[in-house]
Amino acid sequence: MVSSSLLILTLCLLLPLFLWFRKPKSASAPLPPGPKPIPVLGNVRDLRTQELWLPASQWAKQYGSCLVLLN
Repeated sequence: MVSSSLLILTLCLLLPLFLWFRKPKSASAPLPPGPKPIPVLGNVRDLRTQELWLPASQWAKQYGSCLVLLN
């Protein structure tokens, strides 16, 4: 019983990772430049509510305007 539970748990953990790495990268639209996010959390670590304008102004200098027009 333990081995079958362990097998199911392993499959539940590995299947999403396999599907995420297997998805085609060219199918998605090209994104504007920006800081590289970490999986699941994105850029939450970079944002502080007291001084949100500091990283935003640094990103604007490094990557260009914060505004993007999409059709």
